This record gives sequence, structure tokens and C-alpha cells, in this order.
Amino acid sequence: MKRPLAEYHRETLEQNLRALPAARPDFLSNPVSIREAAGSLDIVETEGRIEIVRVSAPSGPRILFQREGSEALLQGQKQALREAFQRRSRFIIIAGVGIGHAALELPALLRNYPHSAAAVFEPDISSWAAILSLFDAREIIGHDRIYLFDGPDACKRLAEFIIREYVYLLPAKDIAYLLGALPIDPLASTRVEEAKALARRMQDRAVSFDETITTFQRRMARPLDGLPQSVWCCVKRDAYIHHPIAEAFLNGFSEAGLQSFLEPFDSAFTTNFRVVGSLFETQPDFFFFINGLPMELLEDIGLAPGAVESIHRSRACFLVDDTTLYEDEEHPPRLGENDWVFCAERTYRKRLRPFTQNTAFIPVATMFKQPGTRRDELFAPIVYVGSLPGVQPYLRDLPTVCVELIECMEKHRRSDSARSFTEHLQSLNPQSIWMEHLYSTAKHFCASTSKGLKKREGELEYFLYNCATYFKRKEYVEALLPLGLKVYGPDTWLDTLPDAYRDRYGGFVPQEALADCYASSQLCLNIHSHQCPTCLNTRDFDAPMAGGAVLGDWVEDMDRGMLEPGKETITFQTIEEAADTAKKYLNDVSKIEEIRKQGQERIIREHIYVHRAKAVLEILRSRK
Repeated sequence: MKRPLAEYHRETLEQNLRALPAARPDFLSNPVSIREAAGSLDIVETEGRIEIVRVSAPSGPRILFQREGSEALLQGQKQALREAFQRRSRFIIIAGVGIGHAALELPALLRNYPHSAAAVFEPDISSWAAILSLFDAREIIGHDRIYLFDGPDACKRLAEFIIREYVYLLPAKDIAYLLGALPIDPLASTRVEEAKALARRMQDRAVSFDETITTFQRRMARPLDGLPQSVWCCVKRDAYIHHPIAEAFLNGFSEAGLQSFLEPFDSAFTTNFRVVGSLFETQPDFFFFINGLPMELLEDIGLAPGAVESIHRSRACFLVDDTTLYEDEEHPPRLGENDWVFCAERTYRKRLRPFTQNTAFIPVATMFKQPGTRRDELFAPIVYVGSLPGVQPYLRDLPTVCVELIECMEKHRRSDSARSFTEHLQSLNPQSIWMEHLYSTAKHFCASTSKGLKKREGELEYFLYNCATYFKRKEYVEALLPLGLKVYGPDTWLDTLPDAYRDRYGGFVPQEALADCYASSQLCLNIHSHQCPTCLNTRDFDAPMAGGAVLGDWVEDMDRGMLEPGKETITFQTIEEAADTAKKYLNDVSKIEEIRKQGQERIIREHIYVHRAKAVLEILRSRK
């Protein structure tokens, strides 16, 4: 006789179902069906130990699990799974869930093997109902390296996933197949046959793709005759600035007549396969990257060093930041004879000159395709959109004299960007005891980042850079808060804004709302970065394109004719001048509107990324 599902089983089921919509919106998408399937389960337990799990059906009960006689099978199943990971299998495919014993082992194993992943396919909804009713499966549901496939076409969708994400590029020895269900389930033999068919399909796909790889290698080994006709780029998907710059640049290449391919990059297990597979199929004439040297980036995504060195097509990177701030080892940049480095900041070229003559200054441009829309809820007399390094807790733990040294160092750096932050600090002759405090604090700060810095000199330089950014932005923002400035960015601003102005924090602005934010303010504050001390930055071009008027600190490129101060943008050179200039313009709305109009016209005429793309192609043409 079938027993109703126990209350704690129903609670476990509902707990798991609540986790599904956010983590797995396409998995078991019909909660009614899974609840109905759970209602057909017959679970027998003795003192909390599962004895038997049956599924009631019109044709008679079907056993999913029976403890008697299964202990050795379970141990063998778990051992096979452990051995697959120990063999360094990268992708483990489990055919069938049973009641979940194999799947439950996965999270702990994946913690020990961070470069591996697992996929489970199970068409039978009763098996999913069993695991969700018997166990807390939230860790499996939310795990980013466990892929779950349900429904009648589960195996087919897994095969489509493997092809779409290019997982078949893994060598066959790095893929393992296991049966998750115990052999007592009559459907187990069906899962075995499905897994065999899947293995054959993966192998066939890998073999057929070998020709694509061979063609890629042959094509890349031949120098290009003439200008490139296609360009390929990969960039981190979640990079707030770099991804939209890459997208805008690739759109610019498209408008210049090139076929353009942009591959978003992330930390997902399948990313490298997908990016490399796309590269092999695309076979581009030209490689383009943001903030990373071509040889290193191509190796990072999975190409062998020999394959990278055999590429004789033009490869370029666009440096919009000082990447040496993220390095703590002195190693020369690796640049091939066909590699180019385009620098948004002129001072970077001097550092690169000993390693390559293929460098050129290319300014940034606007990322926006069209102006923003003025929105009342975003209105502010002055708006500042910018990050603020989270150094406040570390500064609070430093002796006062150390904080004063950093503040003084930051002001020295403003007037002399040729020297490093550490050199400016050393010029203040700090006592050794204060330096040890700074080294120790820098180490703790860098440990909280993902930069991987290990040498204390590199840790200190990166910490001082972040502190300098913090003090510079804080100083300008605090000077303009009394004039109505509103701040957008990370919540680190909340710990910095004076209590009387905490309501001026507007939160994080998503990229899609950024143009509207600029267009809705009277003035857009721009604070140029310490790592780009002489160049105009993205906001210099984005805010006018959006329909805003920039109020920014002066940099050398202001006098090189790209934008005309007082006509297309507004500049200041000191804190006092920033406040005085803001007051003057806020009292002359017609002048602000004039600058908005003329700035936007100049950007459209000269500073969109098709102009930069054409400049890159012209430089390549001139060096042929």
C-alpha cells in the first residue's frame, strides 16, 4: 500500500523548488508536474534511513532504490566517480539520477577539482522528484559547474549544449561517462545506451572539427596580403567599461567595412572551449584586444604557445589602463613582429618602446551610439558617476602619520606622473616603522582583490594607487556636494560621504542607463585617473554624446585640439577653481546648453569609434 509523502519530504521539495527559478529557470520549469510526480513516490524509511523508493504507476510500481543489495553498488558508484576526478577528467557525464547519490557527491568533488565540471541528464521526472524530496539539493541547483538536463529530450539537449559550447574540443581521455542510477531501475539500461550514443556523437563532432583546426593553422601561418577584411576580439563580459569599449570598437570596424566578431569572456567552465572554437571557425585576418597583450591573451584562452607564435596575422591591443599596476614582476612584454599596441595614454608608449616599435597613440571615443534621454528622476545640478576603491577600512587601521603620508604622496603624484607612487612616497623620507605599517596593510588589501600580487613592492604600489584614487575623488566630490552634486557608483561611497550628504548617493548606474544619467544633469563631473595622467578619458566623450556638459580637471590632452575648453567642455585646475567654475555655469543655464550642443556635435563629427577603427586601419596600412 502506498504511503503519502511525509511532511518533511514535502518541505524539502518546496525548499528546493524555491531555489530553481533564479538558478535554473529552464530546469523543471513546471512545478505542478514535479509536485504531481512527488505525489506518486512511495518512500519507506527506518529511523531516517532510506529503505526503498518506489514510483506508483498504472502499470504497477517501479523501484528507484532498494537498500537491500544496493550498498556495494552505491559504494562502487561513488568510487567510480572519485576515480574519474582523480584521473583529472575535465567533464564527467552522469547518465541518470536514480535518487541522487551520485549527484550529491559532485559539489564536494568539484571543490577539490576546480578545473572540472559535470553534467547530468535524466528524462524521468520521478527521479528528479525523488532527489528533490529526499535531499537538500540547493548546492547542486546553484552550482555553476554542474549542468542539469531534464525532460524527454534531456540527452539531446545535453548534446546540443556540448556542441554549442564546443566542449567536444576536450580530448576524449578528459571526458568520463558514469551511470548515476542503480541497475535495479529498469530504465538504467536505456541511460547507458543514450550515453553511448552521446559519446559517439561527441567523438564524431571532434573528428569533423579537426579539419577546421587544420585550416585555421594553415591560414594563420600565411601573412596577410593587403588590409584585413575581418576582425576578432574577446573581452570579459562583466567588464563595466572594457566590454562596451570593445563592443563600440568592433562596431566601428564593422562600419569601416570589416566583418567583426566579438566573443564575451567569463569565468564559466565552457568559456574557453566556446571562445577557442569560435576563433577556429572565424579564422580572422586581424585580432584585437582591450588591455591585454595579444600573445598572452591568446594563450590565456587556451591556444598552445607554439600555435600562438605561428600566427602571422596582425594582432593588436588597445591599452586604456596602466596594466603594470596589476603586475609585481619585472618581465618584458611579449610582442611579436605583427603585434601592435595602441595606447589611449601617451606615456605608456615610452615604457613599450624598448620592446617594440609598433605602438601608436589612439584616444578613446564615445561608447554610446545615440544621445541619452533626460529623465526627471535622474536630475541633479552636478552628477558624478565613478567607482571609489574600498580602502577606507585599511586606512582606518593605519597610524595617522601613514595616512598623512599617503595624502601628501597623492598631491605630489598629481603634479609629477613620471614617478611611481612608491617613489613619491619614498621622497617624503618616511621612517622604516611607518613603511612596515604600509607594507603590511598593502598586503592585506591586495589579498582582498583578485590581482594575484605576491611581491611586497607590487602590493604597495597597487595599494598606494588605490589610495591616491580614493583621496583625489573624495576631495573633488566633497568640494562640490554643497552645490547639489549627486554620486553614483559602488556603495563604498556611503562610508565616505559626510552624514549630511548621504542622501546624495544614487546607487549603481547600469550601463544601459548611463547616457540618460549624463543627459539629465546640468554638469557631469569628470575626475581623470592617476593611471592615465595626460589623456582624455571615456567620460570626456560619453557625457557630451549623451547630451551632458563635462566639468573636468585639466589634463594635457585638453590643449591638443580634441575638445575645446570653454566651448565644448569645461575645465578646472584646482579644487577651488572647480567650485567657482561650477557656480558660474550653474547660474548660466544658456551657456551650459550651448556647451551641450557644441560638445555633442564635435563628438559625432570626430570622436566615435568608427573614427578610431579607421585610424587603426590607416596605421596598419602605412606600415605595410
